Formats: sequence, C-alpha cells, structure tokens
Amino acid sequence: MRRNVNFCSNCGKKIIE
Repeated sequence: MRRNVNFCSNCGKKIIE
C-alpha cells in the first residue's frame, strides 16, 4: 500500500513518501 505515510515493517519507523 502506497500512502503519504507508510510504516516500515523492516525498521519499524515512520517514513513519509
């Protein structure tokens, strides 16, 4: 799912695309 705010399951931090 591509959204403005995606959650990185690998690092577990919030990333903003």
